[in-house]
Formats: sequence, C-alpha cells, structure tokens
Amino acid sequence: MTRRRIFSAFTLLELVLVLALISLVMLASAHSLARWSQGQGTLHAAEQFVALTRWTRSRAITEGITHRIHLQASTGKWWVTQAEDDHASPLPTRLQPMPESVRFETDAPLENGVAIMEFDPSGRTVTARVVFSGQRGETITVGCPSAYDLYRILPAAEGR
Repeated sequence: MTRRRIFSAFTLLELVLVLALISLVMLASAHSLARWSQGQGTLHAAEQFVALTRWTRSRAITEGITHRIHLQASTGKWWVTQAEDDHASPLPTRLQPMPESVRFETDAPLENGVAIMEFDPSGRTVTARVVFSGQRGETITVGCPSAYDLYRILPAAEGR
C-alpha cells in the first residue's frame, strides 16, 4: 500500500496576481514618497548648515582666529574662510551640495553683496537667521538667539 503525499502550494497564477497587487500598491505610494523626500531635502540642508556653524565656531575658538561663513543666496552657495593677516583664506569643507529645490535667505550683514556670519575666537558670533525654503513652500529657520548661543533650527514660533 503506497501512500500519496498531498502537497499544498500556490499556483503560478496566484503568485502573479499577488505580485501585480503589490506593484499597484507601490505605484500608488511612490508619488507620496517622492514628495516626502523633497521635504526632507530642506531639513537636511538646514541641519547641514547648523553643523557647519558649529564646526566654524569650534575652529575659531580652538585656533584663536576669526572665521567667517559667506552666504550667497543668489547662487545657493556658502563657504568658510579664516582671517589671516588682513586677508581671508578659504577652508576646505566636506559639504554636500544643497538640493536644487532648496533656497535660502538670510538677514546676516552684507559685505560686497555676500552675507557674512563672523565667528570670533572668544566664541561670540553674529546673530542672524537663515531661512531655508523648499519647492512645496515648507520653510525651516536656522538662527542664533544671542551672540554667545549656538546656531540651531528654530521652532516655527521663534523663526518668524
């Protein structure tokens, strides 16, 4: 007497239908995920800028030399220099380029059409705000409430 084993398994048609349903769900969510990642670009740019201000302030204090962050809103670029014997020498920074969909504006003092944020060896800095805005209208404000505070992302109520 031989016994037959009965195997239960999915048919090829059932597997294809499940894969089709999964792909439809992914297609429907792809648009909202793309919009979410655009909003994250604005936050990433603001966080990167906060890190840059803290790095620049630390360098100014440890080296005993005034450092500056130059902000050019028209091109969306920023760079760091240190003051040495009446001239400014640029410092290499490992910054990711800002996403093209992100823009910024600042109320920092201008020098030759470029906004300057100065960091003294004493830890004192220029109080300024930098507002990052994305394509969808989201804004994130980075600011320094007083000359001896660190730059940080400000809550919406403080950022205005």
